[in-house]
Amino acid sequence: MSIDSFGSSVVSRVRWLPMIVPSASLCPIGIEGTFFALLMSIDGLGSLSSKCGGGVISHIFHVTRIDFVNLWRVVLIRNLLRIATLGFIFLVPNTTRFDMQHPGDILQSGSANIDLETNRDSLQLLPLKERENVC
Repeated sequence: MSIDSFGSSVVSRVRWLPMIVPSASLCPIGIEGTFFALLMSIDGLGSLSSKCGGGVISHIFHVTRIDFVNLWRVVLIRNLLRIATLGFIFLVPNTTRFDMQHPGDILQSGSANIDLETNRDSLQLLPLKERENVC
């Protein structure tokens, strides 16, 4: 592993911290792994679309390996699109993971709500049967 790839790996992991920490506070209890997988798939889709979109915009403005006349326009569009994502900040809910209802609480109705802490005495352990050897 070269120093360049090591540095790139470290920077890419540090780049994720500002997104992972708030996302962990928004994630409902019990689905952290699914939520992390969702974030990784969104990152992969965003990476793919940015590479394809960047190629299309470079082609539209005729930016090549030898012609950089319109490169400033491509860079300006890139920066404007990055700033435009701040317009979606209103979609982030102002809540924590403890304010959200647990899926089990949502599925159970009012009278059928079973609280395991108060009904702990009614729980019974069943004996395990030994498996018979079948030869």
